[in-house]
Amino acid sequence: MRSLIEGYYELEKKLGYEPDFHDDHIEKVTITSDRIEFDLKTEGEIFYNLIFEDVKDVNLKAEILGVVGIIYELNIKQVDGMFKTTIEEALGLYGEIISKRIIVK
Repeated sequence: MRSLIEGYYELEKKLGYEPDFHDDHIEKVTITSDRIEFDLKTEGEIFYNLIFEDVKDVNLKAEILGVVGIIYELNIKQVDGMFKTTIEEALGLYGEIISKRIIVK
């Protein structure tokens, strides 16, 4: 997964460990016509952004529980030059995003 996400190695340096996104909290989601941005927080209270650019398809769902979401697992696969990202939730938001780029900042 590391090589698929722009900025992954910089995030790894910032956190001090290899991020797997497990149990990271989705604090906010911003959706525009071709971009989705998640504001995330680790259990150690470190904030960062997970950005999907050139979004071609999206299917997100959420349970209304007083939080946007907690990620259980983030799976990324390359399919026909695109990235298919599946978000499995521990709580709240889950679904699938197909995009050309994935960036963490």
